[in-house]
Amino acid sequence: MHPILSNRRTLGLYLIIWLSVITLTELPFCWSYKAQWLPVLLADVPIDILYAFICLSSYYLCKIFPVKTTKWYNLVSSFLIAGCIAAGIQFIISYAWISFIDSLKLAEPIFPLYEYWAEGIYLTLVLIFLL
Repeated sequence: MHPILSNRRTLGLYLIIWLSVITLTELPFCWSYKAQWLPVLLADVPIDILYAFICLSSYYLCKIFPVKTTKWYNLVSSFLIAGCIAAGIQFIISYAWISFIDSLKLAEPIFPLYEYWAEGIYLTLVLIFLL
């Protein structure tokens, strides 16, 4: 079991840190699209919390590829590939979730907002995984 998941205190701290990151990333987005802040938050917060748990998989990569004994190019390539895969999984889940939020018709469709930012969101997800 992952060490963060085995201790409630560390899990709580991890989620508080993630909620801080989510808040920092969501504030500008909600500020830009003031009329649609509720569906944006309904779409983003659950998938961002899910990504927090997806990012825990990097722990196992660190165990498989220790920094001291792994060549730098193997280390970089392994983590980049894993980051791209994690971001891709998150992208697929996000696509389905945002489509579901749009189907509730709480406001105007928000999916077009995400299409404009898709490349930047994907890159940010990869960088967050690497962090």
